[in-house]
Amino acid sequence: MNETTQVAIGIDAYEQGESFAETLKQTDLSFGITKPGYWRGIQTPGALSLVVAEPLLRSLAIEAVNELIEVHFAFASEKHAQYGLIDVDQASRILAGIGFSSASVDELPLDRQMMHAQWIRNNFPKQKAMGVFWGNYFGGQLLDKLGGQESIQEFVRQKFADTENKPALLCNQIGPAVFVRLSRSPLDWYNSEQERFCIGRNAIQLHGFLLSHNVL
Repeated sequence: MNETTQVAIGIDAYEQGESFAETLKQTDLSFGITKPGYWRGIQTPGALSLVVAEPLLRSLAIEAVNELIEVHFAFASEKHAQYGLIDVDQASRILAGIGFSSASVDELPLDRQMMHAQWIRNNFPKQKAMGVFWGNYFGGQLLDKLGGQESIQEFVRQKFADTENKPALLCNQIGPAVFVRLSRSPLDWYNSEQERFCIGRNAIQLHGFLLSHNVL
């Protein structure tokens, strides 16, 4: 890993009983490192990825889930990773863990392929974020463009909200980087209408913040 490396976690929200564990050859967790390469003639960054099936996360306490996330990003911070995300979606659309691999990105739906291509052409991951996800990790030049750690933390305190009214908990300093989450757990979207409302509101707020700093 180096300063052009990104870090990603994918959490599969499967439907109709089809678990992402099947895609992972009957495993609930997959860890991998992708070397820098090329996708359709465009240079792509190296990636540290972790893919977790939803049933595994549901069997863990929220504290264990957050510890898993923070350990993953802490390692990335030690290696000066620039950008990272946690994507929660159906297996057929999930970006993290498979979308950053030039060998398998063609398996993604066309809209996700185009998001991937636009992000690469926008000088990945030094200058641009791919989008707004449940988890958003900013380091290096990206963090500088956003005004530094204190700027993001203050924004989250002012603009974010959760069902427990503890927005400060949704922004963590991890080494020289910042990790912004839209809720306490990546599975909150599926827990209640109130959680979905808060996550959606926070996502819109963060989207505007990133746009105003020319990070999207």
